Amino acid sequence: MSSQVIPAFPKTFSSSLDLWREKNDQLVRQAKQLTRDSRPSLRRQQSAQDTLEGLRELLLTLQGLPAAVPALPLELTVLCNCIILRASLVQAFTEDLTQDLQRGLERVLEAQHHLEPKSQQGLKELWHTVLSASSLPPELLPALHCLASLQAVFWMSTDRLEDLTLLLQTLNGSQVTGEMKMNVPPHTPKSPRASDMLSKHSTFSIFPSCPSSCFLM
Repeated sequence: MSSQVIPAFPKTFSSSLDLWREKNDQLVRQAKQLTRDSRPSLRRQQSAQDTLEGLRELLLTLQGLPAAVPALPLELTVLCNCIILRASLVQAFTEDLTQDLQRGLERVLEAQHHLEPKSQQGLKELWHTVLSASSLPPELLPALHCLASLQAVFWMSTDRLEDLTLLLQTLNGSQVTGEMKMNVPPHTPKSPRASDMLSKHSTFSIFPSCPSSCFLM
């Protein structure tokens, strides 16, 4: 259990958090409905863009709050949903998605007071710092699982197999996985093309913000 002191928030904040959670879940339902939508492709695309815009607006609202539990788990969940839907729409992991991943990890470190001012850490260093932290709140773990899955897909699609192997090794030795160990093969296979990988995810799972949600697979 984490020894982090969780700040007390007024009831009005708790009410807002409930509304934001409901908004996320509503957008998740919309995104899932699109996979069963029989409308012409262009109309489905526009509906997906509208859903993504709603998620982005919600994410910006949450990122305007202090990086702390209880809002941070929802923020990271919304971030995962944004990345999944965006990658599904463009069939690729673009540079702005890696920046979103980086910002999410920075917010985790901010919550732990482990992010130095003007830090210039890259994604590999950020993951090492986050996974090496000794006081991660358990509430963050489901969303961190999701972010780690997305990071793994990105590094596989860009042939950054060494970085991927290090991430999996760090996960195996961290508290983030708990009992869910991720096996690192002795010889990492050649990574598939991003388009091949993402074609499987035209129906990417987007999870609501209930506890233990946000697992990608």
